[in-house]
Amino acid sequence: MSDACRCRWPYLVLACILAAVLAVTWVIRSGGERIEGQTVQERIERIGQLAADRPDGAGEAIAAAATEDPHALVRQTALKALAQFQDARFRPAVEAGTRDVTPYARAAAARTLTGYGDDGAAVILGRLGSEDPTEGVRMDAIVGLEQIATPTAVALLVTAAEHNEFPSVRRAALAALTRLLESHQASWEAARWEALDAEVNRVAPLATRPDPATTRPHEHGQQQETPTTRSRPAS
Repeated sequence: MSDACRCRWPYLVLACILAAVLAVTWVIRSGGERIEGQTVQERIERIGQLAADRPDGAGEAIAAAATEDPHALVRQTALKALAQFQDARFRPAVEAGTRDVTPYARAAAARTLTGYGDDGAAVILGRLGSEDPTEGVRMDAIVGLEQIATPTAVALLVTAAEHNEFPSVRRAALAALTRLLESHQASWEAARWEALDAEVNRVAPLATRPDPATTRPHEHGQQQETPTTRSRPAS
């Protein structure tokens, strides 16, 4: 090894050490925030603080709480807080929230996912609107589809208005389609508006048809169950 190489070795070693220190420092800064607290209220307050102050690593910490915290109310709060970031890095946590075991967390995830405003979000909201066992979550999905208002979202609204087993969801989807048609908020060509008008007219009788579960006469003196008091209406 030449004398020139020997002279450069200490500088190369020092440069490598400095790079490693900087890398560790960045990891600590970017992921150093935590959602800590012995009680649910403490963790919820910590989420609110991080969402408001946004220190380095706040979004990562909130996203972790949205998927990992054992308490549903903390997960719900974290999913709601992620709407303030609308960051693609945290979208997997939001999408995972749409499959949470509790309806309140799924509803919060649906509202946050709406903010991404693309067809990928619309497809997930369409699934929630047609498959979620809770009526309220389906209604949140319909609201999200109306706000996204892409052709994919509109097609999913038409499907919901026509086939959803919850009468309230069918009516909400029809109302959303009608508002879109009347407002012309989307930048569509005339032919597409005409097609939507025809679809609304076609599905209107289907969306407003009565629910068989609420129109059957009472039997044996038992009170009839309504859609708002059950997970799924009877087929």
